[in-house]
Amino acid sequence: MAVKQLAEFLGRSPASASAEDLRRYQLELVERGIGSPALNTRLRALRLFFDVTLGRPEAMAKTRRVYEPRKLPVVLSPEEVTRLLAAAPGRSTGRRWRWPTARA
Repeated sequence: MAVKQLAEFLGRSPASASAEDLRRYQLELVERGIGSPALNTRLRALRLFFDVTLGRPEAMAKTRRVYEPRKLPVVLSPEEVTRLLAAAPGRSTGRRWRWPTARA
């Protein structure tokens, strides 16, 4: 599929693609908004095609893997934790809530 889409982009056989053609194809995919996992999958498929099938590893020289920025985890503020614990069952009986501990 990746090779077919490259051929459609180029308008000719992908076997004749230059490193610059492949770089332009990668930029086109990024501009279309393709996510980094899908983009990296296509690049891996094309790398296999050029390295193994055609014996032209230099063709992929100008393409690079796209990194997805890591997202920070959602963390509750101290006030949110207090409200959460105040709403926990057992609070209405006057007992104080405690973290569960392992018993020996």
